[in-house]
Amino acid sequence: MREKLLKMIVLIVLSTSICVAAKEAKTSVLSKNINTLIEEEIARSGTPSLQVAIGYESKVIYENAFGFSDLENKVLASTESKYRTASIAKWFTATSAMVLVEDGLLDLDKPIQTYCPQFPKKRWKITTRQLLTHTAGIRGYLDFPELIKNSSDPVQADLLRYKWVQEQLSQHTRYEGVTQPLDLFKDDLLIFQPGTDWSYTSFGYRVLACVMEGASGKKFQLLIDDSIFKKANMGSTIADDAWAIIPNRVSRPYVGLACRVAFCLTNLRLALMCCRLEKPQAPSDFKITGNYPI
Repeated sequence: MREKLLKMIVLIVLSTSICVAAKEAKTSVLSKNINTLIEEEIARSGTPSLQVAIGYESKVIYENAFGFSDLENKVLASTESKYRTASIAKWFTATSAMVLVEDGLLDLDKPIQTYCPQFPKKRWKITTRQLLTHTAGIRGYLDFPELIKNSSDPVQADLLRYKWVQEQLSQHTRYEGVTQPLDLFKDDLLIFQPGTDWSYTSFGYRVLACVMEGASGKKFQLLIDDSIFKKANMGSTIADDAWAIIPNRVSRPYVGLACRVAFCLTNLRLALMCCRLEKPQAPSDFKITGNYPI
């Protein structure tokens, strides 16, 4: 649904005079067409709410919100609504990691224990390069019901049930640091030799956060703030702390980062294009072996 929606918006942008849109912004034909498109999508799919932002040259030329940020209490979504970023936060993490590389604080090919000794050594060396590209062999989320169903060993099945409960609890746990979340999986075996295969994993990025703290000497949230959010004018992006009072936070069950997603991501793209983030490009030797869908 999201890919189709994005393609439709791109088509509208291409078919409408971008010069007129840049000057007239929300009063343009572009604005009217997008409003209609989003309203139709919400009615068709039942999506609770959507935020949309479009950047052109050095500024945001369109921003709007549709639907409800809280269905239960009928709270309308607005351009100030803060949504959980979920795995979009990996963009921020990877970008900040490459800033550390450019600053000479992080070596992509040293063992990760150089910076994160809390993650135990495995049979093979794991590097930050592999964490960034999902080629480290660290497992992702497992289909525990299917594994339990197919297990012929009662002891193994009980162990799987225990790990399943622990993983579910971790998704609703308020962690105060980046090392505690590693306990859930740090002692598991790698699913392949690092660098020989690809497997998407959120757990690998948990380890990456630990590596980045060790390399920079800064707390992860402060590091992300300094290297990305401040430079990209993403002032509304903050930690989605369950204990904090966050105005305009959208009703959600998880923790992570919260921001005006459409506006924040558009500003991040503009910052990269306009060089407000220093040296955003990867080093000339940054590469991985194989054909991996990054």
